[in-house]
Amino acid sequence: MVGPAASVRGAVYLSGIDSGVVMDIGGTSTDVAFIVNGFPRESSITVTMPDLILILDSETGEPIRTDIVKYGYRGTIVVVPADEKMRTEMGIKTFGPKYFGYDEDYVPVEELVNL
Repeated sequence: MVGPAASVRGAVYLSGIDSGVVMDIGGTSTDVAFIVNGFPRESSITVTMPDLILILDSETGEPIRTDIVKYGYRGTIVVVPADEKMRTEMGIKTFGPKYFGYDEDYVPVEELVNL
């Protein structure tokens, strides 16, 4: 087991928490997994840039920067659709997943969920 799957199982084991959100924060990506009753919950939603993926303090609503996230933070994940200018061909070329080396096409977040 490697990568995000190992991070999720390791977090469950080390924390002793059987339900919550686990984040594996890397240099260019953040993998988020939901834990329910000690097991990862699968999701078919993959949110990518240029949409904004935010972590907010669950109690205060203040933003939590990825460089300061640590064990014990209680955060809420919020996704904000990108501005229309960032969704142009040039915007997606400059800020989309392929720019960061991912072999995925950009799909606007509102097309991924039932809004």
